[in-house]
Amino acid sequence: MPPNVPRVCEWLTEAAAFAEFARASGTIIQAQGHIKPLHWYIACRLVVEGGFLPDDITPRPPFEVVKAGGRYRLELRPDLATSTEATVFGGMKSKNIDVVI
Repeated sequence: MPPNVPRVCEWLTEAAAFAEFARASGTIIQAQGHIKPLHWYIACRLVVEGGFLPDDITPRPPFEVVKAGGRYRLELRPDLATSTEATVFGGMKSKNIDVVI
């Protein structure tokens, strides 16, 4: 992907997420670009394995839950994904958190 196009939460394998982390160097590390794929991997696993709804997770995973008859189906929807972090308010200050349910 071209460097000027912002990336959003992607459906990645564990190996792909860790590979991006391991290959990181230079300005990517300072911009946290090396850790984002791991955040996306965790967010996606919370939906697929944890049963959480994609709308309840930040960054929003690229999935949509569709009800068909009496069953629910998970569909891949990259257009719904985000790369945002959540701001959580603590006792003394607020903090940006990478993955939030």
